[in-house]
Amino acid sequence: GFPVTIHAMGRGATSDEPFILILEDDAVPNVNVWNEIEEYLISSSQKRLFAFVGSGAELTRTSSDKHIDRFGFYSTGTFCSRTAVATLYSRDVLQGAHHLISKYGVPDWMPIDYLLQALARKMRIRTLWQDPPWFAQGSENGLFKSSLR
Repeated sequence: GFPVTIHAMGRGATSDEPFILILEDDAVPNVNVWNEIEEYLISSSQKRLFAFVGSGAELTRTSSDKHIDRFGFYSTGTFCSRTAVATLYSRDVLQGAHHLISKYGVPDWMPIDYLLQALARKMRIRTLWQDPPWFAQGSENGLFKSSLR
C-alpha cells in the first residue's frame, strides 16, 4: 500500500545501493527476471533512473511512444506514471523524491501512481516504461490471490 511504498522509498534513499527495486505485495516476477535486471544495470548508461517495470491497468506501449531498447524500455513523452507494482530507481532519484516528500508531505487521498507522476514532474525526470514488463500485477491478472478474500 501507499505508506509502505513511501517507507520503502525513504529506506532506498538512505541505502548504500546505487539502484533500488520497490515491489508491491502482488508483484509477480517473470521468468529470468533477476538475471535481466542485473544485465540491464551493468550495461545501462542510464544515470538517473525512474523506471516502471511492472504491468498494471492494461497500460501498454502505443505507436506514438519512442523507440524501445533491447530490455523493452522506452521513454514516455511526458512525466507519466504507470502503476507502482514494480519500480526501479537510482538512489539519487529516491533521495530527491524523499526530500520532496519530507518538505511538502503527501496528501492521504492521492494514489501512489499520481504521487510518482508528480515527483517525476517536480524533479524533471523522464520516466521509463517497459514492454513487456519484468513484473506482472498478480492481483489484476489472477496470479496472486489475497488471503483476505
